[in-house]
Amino acid sequence: MKTYLIVFLIIGITSTSIAQEKFNNQSSQELNTVIVKLNSNNSKYLSQVKHKETPIKVEKLQNIVAKFNIEDAKVYNTNYNGTYDVTFDETNSKIVATYNANGEIIESSEEFKNVRLPNTLIKTVLNEYPQWRLVGNTQSVHYKEDKGVTKIYAIDVTDGNKKKTLKFKLTNQPYNNYVAVN
Repeated sequence: MKTYLIVFLIIGITSTSIAQEKFNNQSSQELNTVIVKLNSNNSKYLSQVKHKETPIKVEKLQNIVAKFNIEDAKVYNTNYNGTYDVTFDETNSKIVATYNANGEIIESSEEFKNVRLPNTLIKTVLNEYPQWRLVGNTQSVHYKEDKGVTKIYAIDVTDGNKKKTLKFKLTNQPYNNYVAVN
């Protein structure tokens, strides 16, 4: 019995150290990916659409949009100097991005349904409607290269009998990050 206990202890310690080593390697690979993304043509887009509380699902799709190379698209023509509209569609998430001939995002219209809401926004809603519960949400992001970004959260709440849709705009102010726009 003592031998089995020692063998299990050794296996447990060995497997934990192996798993830890793989995790560390994966983290440095992810860090390199982030650095590449920030050095792309679309770093301005990424810096404006991302927020400290952007859900991971949203951030991943925005990274795909930023890394997209319009020159790899079948419709790309080196003699055409106009714009290209490209749609990125995933479950409950959609981004329509407009690229110029150089591959830079000049405009995007984005919609994400039922994503994780920022904690401060959840607190704001629950303080105003304490007996209500959140039943759904839609985050809309509109980016224009020359005008910046607008983010609107539409949050569906219910008290069992009534339903309301509350709308909030992200302001990026230090204290009052969200302003009701109903």
